[in-house]
Amino acid sequence: MKRYQIELTISASKDIQEAVTYFDAISKNMADKFLVDFESTFLKIKINPHYQIRYKATRCLRLKKFPFLVHFQLFEDEKLIKVTAVLHTSRDTKDWV
Repeated sequence: MKRYQIELTISASKDIQEAVTYFDAISKNMADKFLVDFESTFLKIKINPHYQIRYKATRCLRLKKFPFLVHFQLFEDEKLIKVTAVLHTSRDTKDWV
């Protein structure tokens, strides 16, 4: 069984960097915990990306400890997962599309 590859868009990379910068300003420990939570969520998606489609062929999975959603699209034929955004859950849903 071929494993899924994960690709981050430039926008998703910026989202992650902004969150890390924000948490790092509060506490280095909090930034580290965010990254661990994000990496754990990333692994869950990589193992089983077949979550419910939420909008425009995009699926979402919430981080376990932080109120962020990882937005991603699954390209089954290519075994590719494209992460399009990592957004705080308080963001307006218009920001998602």
